[in-house]
Amino acid sequence: MTDPLSPTTQFHPYDPPKATPVAERVPGRVEQALRRTGLDTDRMRNGFERGRLWARRHPGRLLGGLALAVIGGGLLRGRMRPAGGRGRPSAADNE
Repeated sequence: MTDPLSPTTQFHPYDPPKATPVAERVPGRVEQALRRTGLDTDRMRNGFERGRLWARRHPGRLLGGLALAVIGGGLLRGRMRPAGGRGRPSAADNE
């Protein structure tokens, strides 16, 4: 579906006429906390965009890394189980 409005408009048809433009709104608590720690939401968005771009360029590496993580997690989970039973190992199993 195509938006018939210009992408540069600051208001949408469902915004009330007295609404505050996005650029003038007070930042939310998450944005304030990120700014206090020195992180900028624009930098985070750029990081996500870079990650998405890398994933689009290297789908084989992405799937290989995902497979490695799943297989490794399964192996670690198997080591956590006692040899003959199910569930988590208990202190009695070590004796």
